[in-house]
Amino acid sequence: GVTSVIHHCRVDAWWTRDMWRLLDYTAILSFAVAASGRFGADPLWICACVIAFVTALGSLVGITPPDRVPTVHGVMHIAVGILVVCLVANAREYQRR
Repeated sequence: GVTSVIHHCRVDAWWTRDMWRLLDYTAILSFAVAASGRFGADPLWICACVIAFVTALGSLVGITPPDRVPTVHGVMHIAVGILVVCLVANAREYQRR
């Protein structure tokens, strides 16, 4: 949410180490724990986690070229966002049955 937007909208440097990055990582961890508790065994959630992990790993170990990190990271956000929306929609549909 807000912390991610602030953390990623700074154009001076991709990996700024400050309070916003820490808050963003805290929000990501909190979301991951809550979503894993709710959707842990769902294949869509597992897929979202794999996409996020592979994207992060590619950036950290240098597989993704530095000039492509923002694009790949943005695509990861879109993919995970779509998967989470699908998970929530499926959960609501399941509750109606």
